[in-house]
Amino acid sequence: MPSIASRICLCLCIVAQSGFAAMAAGPAMPPEVDVPRIREVQRAISERIEDARNALGPARVHTIRSEQRRILALIEGRASIAELSREQRVQLVNAQERINAAMQGTRAAEEARLMCRRERPTGSHVTRLRCATVGQYSLQREMADRDADGILLAN
Repeated sequence: MPSIASRICLCLCIVAQSGFAAMAAGPAMPPEVDVPRIREVQRAISERIEDARNALGPARVHTIRSEQRRILALIEGRASIAELSREQRVQLVNAQERINAAMQGTRAAEEARLMCRRERPTGSHVTRLRCATVGQYSLQREMADRDADGILLAN
């Protein structure tokens, strides 16, 4: 199975047609990802939405538009992605992933959607970036619930 970093790169390359591809590097994102390219990709997505409005349905169109507003707000007044904080970069990747899943509109696409979050390991004050698919996070949550139920039943 490909690494999370390569999944990020592959997913963002396909959907954004190269504009977001450099973001896969995570916190040390290269400055060559340009904001005008991100705006161009969002404009192209908006045009596709107008063409496929009936096929997508109102809920998916709302999700896409909402995430586009989030992306455009994050890059407002910036010339480069390098000007974003680590948290803002994570928000940008997550918003684009939600757009991708909404445009595909299948349960499999939602399960395969990449989600990044900042986590603080137990016993540490330092946060780290962790990316996994929605399906992987769901599986981990289910396993933790089963473990907790097993502990409760054992007592």
